[in-house]
Amino acid sequence: MRGFKFLSLITIDAFLFLSLVACGKTPDLPRPEGDTSVSEEEALTSKVISYDNTSIQKIGISMPALNLERWTHDGQYLKEEFESKGYDVEIFYGDNLIDTQINQINNLIDDGSDLLIIAPVDSDSLKECIEKADENKIPVIAYDRLINHAPNLLAYVSYDNYEVGKLQAQYIIEALGLDKGTNVRYNLEIFAGDPVDNNAKVFYDGAMDTLEPYFESGNLSVPSGQTDFYSCSHSSWSSDLAETRMQIILASYYPDKRRLDAVLSSNDSLAYGVTNALQDYYTPNNSVIITGQDCDSAII
Repeated sequence: MRGFKFLSLITIDAFLFLSLVACGKTPDLPRPEGDTSVSEEEALTSKVISYDNTSIQKIGISMPALNLERWTHDGQYLKEEFESKGYDVEIFYGDNLIDTQINQINNLIDDGSDLLIIAPVDSDSLKECIEKADENKIPVIAYDRLINHAPNLLAYVSYDNYEVGKLQAQYIIEALGLDKGTNVRYNLEIFAGDPVDNNAKVFYDGAMDTLEPYFESGNLSVPSGQTDFYSCSHSSWSSDLAETRMQIILASYYPDKRRLDAVLSSNDSLAYGVTNALQDYYTPNNSVIITGQDCDSAII
């Protein structure tokens, strides 16, 4: 019976930016009105994260979409954590549409948000929103995805995306025994993320740099020939697009006797589409190594 082996790297979901700022513990934002107990550490934090010493009462959160489970989880957890500390929170999901997210961020500004946390649909599209927030003395934190053309960002907080790509590649290397000096030639296909998501290219670069010695030695080959980032990318990290592309690759480059040994997939939604295609169209009787991240429940 065929098997599919998965690596789903755990995304640091909520309070990621807080963990990075405070070395693993939640820092205290300026407290809502009515709570006058402010420590020296809190006073210093207040100077950093507020403009004109304005106390933060309301936090606006803008996530890119509901159709990727990690954004749903991240957004809800952030909301719950902030509300548990007494902050008013308003959250929107952008449906992976640039104009929708821009309108939602403008609404958050108009609704009186004192702090904005934004994971952009498109890293290049929010310049005017950030300028509007700055004009209204609202600090902005870019969450997970960098916001370009925004010199007044308070912070950009994420994990080491290049390292994630390296870890995915290393998993393939170890699972196939490439690190043990094997002379076996293995077949690999590559599934990268949304080309407008700056993280997608960084994941790809980390993985490809790590796998490069094995391409050069001939231990790894890509029968489809699709190795550059844009050939391997999928808009909106779409499972459906990944499934369709995998079907085409299998039909075109994998006759009954050609084995597919591994798929470098940048996240779980892509891995889900790849898996569906393999289950329906792949005939050789072997396990296929598939990477991912985000710990989507459909994959687990």
